[in-house]
Amino acid sequence: MGPRLLGLIDTGLLRHYEVVLAYGHYRLSCYPLDAPAARPFIRRDSVAFTLQKGWLVAVDFIDSVPVQLLLDTGTRDSHFDTDFAQALTAGTRPTKAQRETIITPGGRVAAQRATLPLLQVGTTLWQNIPVVLAPPVHYQSEQALLYQGVLGNLFFR
Repeated sequence: MGPRLLGLIDTGLLRHYEVVLAYGHYRLSCYPLDAPAARPFIRRDSVAFTLQKGWLVAVDFIDSVPVQLLLDTGTRDSHFDTDFAQALTAGTRPTKAQRETIITPGGRVAAQRATLPLLQVGTTLWQNIPVVLAPPVHYQSEQALLYQGVLGNLFFR
């Protein structure tokens, strides 16, 4: 059931290696952090991240507003917290919203498909990113999550 897996990449690897995922070439490369190694290429659109409670989180910017985004290639769409998105200034707020219902761990919730005009990831400024706006997600303890959105598979393609 599900995809055939040969193994998992866990935080042990991510703590000791720079991991480069080349989606277009179906290639994963690992470079030791403690020893300088020649890289076959340098990409300006690389995404730097930190490990927060075992999650891969990148600090990006919408205009000059920092936003913490979970990196999750297993999620099809990119998601943003509706409250966070509505607090952005008019020119940077997601637009062209279409209503829909999505299924979350808590059940069905109302959401909107929209377009995020600008997002700076690393040094690259991305434009017109399709996103899903959904209500804020919380831990079972009602604490807010460490991030305001998720960069999913469609973004990384």
